[in-house]
Amino acid sequence: MKKIINIVLLLISGSLLVTAQEVPSRVIKEIPYYDLDTLQQVGILQSDEVVYTQNYGEYYHIGRSVQISTFNVVIRLSAGGDCRTYAEGLAPLNTISLFEKDIIINYKEIINPDGVLAHRPNEMWVPSYYCDVLRSKDRETLIKFEPHLLQYNTEDTFEFGVPARWYLHRPNHISSGMSMFYNSLIYIGGYSFLIKNIEKTEYGYTVNCYGPKGERYVVRNASPNFNWSFSLDKEVALLLYVDGEYIDMYINDISQKFGTLARVKEEFIRQYENLLETNICDLANVIWPRRADGSMDYPPPQLTQAVPEQPETAAIDTPAGDGDAVTVTPVEETVAQQPGLGLSLTIVLAVAGIAIAAGVVFMIRRKK
Repeated sequence: MKKIINIVLLLISGSLLVTAQEVPSRVIKEIPYYDLDTLQQVGILQSDEVVYTQNYGEYYHIGRSVQISTFNVVIRLSAGGDCRTYAEGLAPLNTISLFEKDIIINYKEIINPDGVLAHRPNEMWVPSYYCDVLRSKDRETLIKFEPHLLQYNTEDTFEFGVPARWYLHRPNHISSGMSMFYNSLIYIGGYSFLIKNIEKTEYGYTVNCYGPKGERYVVRNASPNFNWSFSLDKEVALLLYVDGEYIDMYINDISQKFGTLARVKEEFIRQYENLLETNICDLANVIWPRRADGSMDYPPPQLTQAVPEQPETAAIDTPAGDGDAVTVTPVEETVAQQPGLGLSLTIVLAVAGIAIAAGVVFMIRRKK
């Protein structure tokens, strides 16, 4: 009977561990840990110490006052009471590999031109479509990708009587899509993937992990607009295809695209924030992310030059084989190439308001 009870208890214990989504982790550098509620320091985790981590990560400031502390991704511990510590100081106990510098960023915080600490990293991974938003110079472009933001447009008011609009809701700014990679946890737009194992591959990494909890997704209406349904409340393989300053992410196999991240720099972050706050930005000094081959998924806007007006009548005289000259009749638009070079000639001819398209349209006038 005692043996049966022990087996039952073991099964229940195992079930609870899976439900709680806990992972045994090793401390890879000495770090403090803090009480979950009071945020007061409880002690120091020593290198090589083993702790249990839970699937709950936040971008938070702990340890000192908000004015002088820096923000960090913190992870919840379950051993010795509920506590928090820095995700960067831990790694899964039995992982095959660790993330390398192609994906990990050594963050500093942005100091605004007025000298005020912005509490934003100077570099971060964000949804790649943020490049399209910034390039457009119109904050409403974001609604195309994240239509759920319109829920914040209400007739209620914020402080000072300002009408509620989605772009005035601070959590909708760049922090809503900010993503960070640590060996213990991947933090994507406010939602965490608790890592069990990392394996380096020829394309990047395969990460066995627990996906985000569904109730948090439903309640907070997650941003960015990735394909979350593949990963909620599941143990998944997150495939990270690292391509220069882009990461294409898939769940379990490449048929299930999760989303794409782009690595952006300080001026991009600053101007993106300006755009959402004021609908004005200056792209002159923005550095745009590139793929490994130098290409860009979202090329930056190009300076446009005025095109001089063309006369309505265009005549082209070219030497012909029999001494003839070719004269093109009056047109609204003319695109011509020399037939002798084997190139095509296409002319759109407008006559009495009716456009006639032909492969080659011209008149021959013989020399006298």
